[in-house]
Amino acid sequence: MAGFFQGLYRSVAQTSDRTRDLRLRTRYFRTNKEQMWGIVLNALAELTDVTLTHEVKSAGEILLQRRTFTGRIQDVTVTVIQMNPLKTAVDIYSASQDSFFFMGDLGSNDRLIRRIYKQMESHSSNLLMK
Repeated sequence: MAGFFQGLYRSVAQTSDRTRDLRLRTRYFRTNKEQMWGIVLNALAELTDVTLTHEVKSAGEILLQRRTFTGRIQDVTVTVIQMNPLKTAVDIYSASQDSFFFMGDLGSNDRLIRRIYKQMESHSSNLLMK
């Protein structure tokens, strides 16, 4: 419910190591960047309402778009970062393009990030670091 109230005035959500919401913490995986890149792309391909717009493998960024049922467009950036040879981090940034009567996204960006993480974790649950 807190995400809804924050969503009344925010139209951006991102993951971080320092966020208060534990569901939006950066995820770390016991694998290299190459393998994680494939896992992320496979997980994103299963999300039917998200469109892959661009990917830059050398920078570790995947850009997505999602159109909500109200017609808003959400831009999402998934970043895959290799911390060391056997540790990779995945961060997600999501922002709504237009505001509805100067309101926020009603928690839509938070929910989308959690859904993307859940999909990725279902593909790589044995690699997830706690």
